[in-house]
Order: sequence, then structure tokens, then C-alpha cells
Amino acid sequence: MNKTVKKIMFFTPYYSQSRGNSTTAKRIEAGLRQEGYHVSVFAYDESAWSASSQQMLDEADIVHILHFGRFMEWQQMYSVKLDKPYVITSGGTDVNHSLQSEDSGKYHDFLLNAVAVIVFSLDARQTLISVLPELEKKIKIIPQGVYLPDTGVSQTLELPAGSPRFLLPAGLRSVKDIFFAIRPLLQLRSEYKDLTLLIIGAKLDEDIYHRLTLIQKKLPWIHYHPAVELSQMPEVYKWSDVVINTSISEGQPTSLLEAMSFQKPVLGRNNGGNRSIIDHQENGFIFCDSDDFFHYAKVLLSNKNAAEQMGEKGEAYVKKHHDIQQEIFLYDKIYQTKGEQR
Repeated sequence: MNKTVKKIMFFTPYYSQSRGNSTTAKRIEAGLRQEGYHVSVFAYDESAWSASSQQMLDEADIVHILHFGRFMEWQQMYSVKLDKPYVITSGGTDVNHSLQSEDSGKYHDFLLNAVAVIVFSLDARQTLISVLPELEKKIKIIPQGVYLPDTGVSQTLELPAGSPRFLLPAGLRSVKDIFFAIRPLLQLRSEYKDLTLLIIGAKLDEDIYHRLTLIQKKLPWIHYHPAVELSQMPEVYKWSDVVINTSISEGQPTSLLEAMSFQKPVLGRNNGGNRSIIDHQENGFIFCDSDDFFHYAKVLLSNKNAAEQMGEKGEAYVKKHHDIQQEIFLYDKIYQTKGEQR
């Protein structure tokens, strides 16, 4: 097809720092490039706006914005004029925090003027509609794909010994609630003496990092590793036995999708993002409290066949519903529909 829209200006809060937004940005960028688009990426919380940045915006056919709350704050601070058609991809912070704030009305016009507002799940769509019913026709659900690039660079990570191995991929910030799993895992260690927990992610909150280091001194089976490149994460997933998500709120956890793609059983806290990918007791477990976590973790550790079957179902689910080519096809369709209307 001869594309009427060819040049995309992609705004993301983060690109260099390893966190959820950068993973999403890199995945969509790679997919769009493979589809033949020219993509210019600007990380507005990491980079300074310049004349060359403005030129990229001027030359774009359409703008793609990741995280509307942060983008609007940045845009107003630097008085960047947006006179191009734009698509918004809304993550967990937008839906669970920005739109729940007392001054959420300031986002309404910006959302209503978008070509489309993309969310990852039905739960997020319903939340948006409850806040802004007029937006309903513009909201599209595009589940996230899985993207773990192979850079060809082999660098072995130093990962902890012990078994069974629990993995918590999460940046150190309050919403991730990384300390939640410690109590039920302590209970499990009464039976599984060599159990180990690895928390891997960016050090985003110094207070949480300090608290974690103090806990590690008392509980040396808890390990922390700074964030690694996406291309190194397959090694981490292969190391693990169970992958967990303890976030208080979540958009859609790419870490659990990635884990599923490696046939790893997953445990996810009861939030909209985790529920959007976990079919409870089929391709993973949803826990509501510490007792749930302990119970479901015990099931996985005591029944190897059940854990393997859950991992296989997780992989099948990801292949069917979270294929990156399907994700990019849907974005392409939105871009080109707008292009045909110009």
C-alpha cells in the first residue's frame, strides 16, 4: 500500500532509562520502522528541546504521544506548539493517576482532539469512558506486543544461586510495592530453604533503595540487580522459576508478557493491568493478599506439572493475543485512516 502517512514524531517520557515507557517506545519504534515508517523519537523527560527537535516535528505527518499527562506538563513548560494530528497511547499512570486527580479536567480537550486514544485493555477503556464519556468512539484497544531484541552481543549476567527462583522485574518506586512479596516468601522458605528472590529494575527512588539494602542485610536471599538492556532480559527470564508482579496499579505489565513468552508461570497482583492478561488459574494466578500469594506460589512449587502447563498456556496466550506484528498493524491502520482523511 502507498502510505499517505510516512513520517512519525514519537514523544515518550523515557527512552534511554530502562523502564516501562522506554520498553513501549522502543517496541513501537522498531515495529513502525520495519513497517516502512520514518520515526523520530524524542524523550521529553530526558532530552532538551532544540531547533533540530522542532524541525523533526515540523516534518512529521502525524505525532504519536506516549503518556498524555506527562507530555502535557512538558509541553506547557516549554511552550511547544502542537499543530499536527496526534495519536495518544495511554499507560497505567495516565489512567490510574492523572485521570483520577482533582484537576483531571485539564486533560479533556487534549484527549478529545486526538485522532485516537490507545489503551492496552478493556479495563483501561472503561475507566477512560467513566471519566470522559464523549471520548468513547476515539478509544481503541491495542494490546501490547512482546519485544526482546537480539543485539548479537553476549554478556553473561551475574545472577544469584538458590532454588526455587522468584523474579520481580520492577523499577524501585512506590507503586511497584516491591516489599509486598517478602512476607509470603519468608513463609515459603520454611519449606524451601534455598528459595531466592531477585528484584531487577531501575533505581528510581532513593528511599526505597535504602530500605531494600537494609532488608537485604537481614535477609540475604533477597537480591537486587539494576536494570539491564532489553536484549539481556531473556537470560533473566530463563534463570527464573516464577515471575511476579506486585504493583498496586498497572497499565499492562510487559514483564509478565515477556515471562509468559518463555513459558514461565506468573503471579500477578489483583489490578486492571494484570487482569487484562492473566486468566486466573489458566495462564497464571491473580492474588489479592499475602495469603493468596503464599497459596498460589505453593501450588506452583509443589506441582511441577501444573507449573509447566501454566507456562505453556501463557506462551500460547502471548502468541495469540500479544504479537508485535498485530500491534503495529493496528497502529498502521489508525495512521493511514487519518492520512486518507486529510
